[in-house]
Amino acid sequence: LFWKQRLLRILPAYYLVLIVLIVWNLIVTGGFGPSKQYFFFIQNFCTSHPYFFPEAWTLSIEFWFYLLIPLFVFILKGYFKLSDKKALLVPVIIFILFGFFMRLFRAYTFPELDGYIRDDFFRKQVVTRIDSIAFGVLGAYIHRYYKSIWSDYKYLFLVLGILIFLVTKSAWFN
Repeated sequence: LFWKQRLLRILPAYYLVLIVLIVWNLIVTGGFGPSKQYFFFIQNFCTSHPYFFPEAWTLSIEFWFYLLIPLFVFILKGYFKLSDKKALLVPVIIFILFGFFMRLFRAYTFPELDGYIRDDFFRKQVVTRIDSIAFGVLGAYIHRYYKSIWSDYKYLFLVLGILIFLVTKSAWFN
């Protein structure tokens, strides 16, 4: 499983750097800072990402995606008896819609969308970016289960992908 290999490759280095930063922070400031949140990847779940370990914002998004997708698939296959194909597609669509509507909600919640707000409350939070990996999984899903559609409409998908990229980078969705 890709997600398992990726997490096993990333997590040891992540925790090593986190521990080094905690020790450094203890030496310099005498306190732990917001480091406890980082152990559970909740530092930017639905709030602004702390400055303590600024590079970690993207890893928490990946972590939650890789944790929740298999959980959703397991539940959909085990309890609702969906096929592999449907059990993967349903959570991917849910994640895409959830991320879209969270960004839309935030766009209406924040009257002024300056660069700081877009960066901290749209781009660097799990709840507003959980869909970013889901788009890639959707592409892989179409390639795996609908090869002819993937091949026949590859240029349309290219244009659609560019449009989605541009829309999600606009002030309303970024």
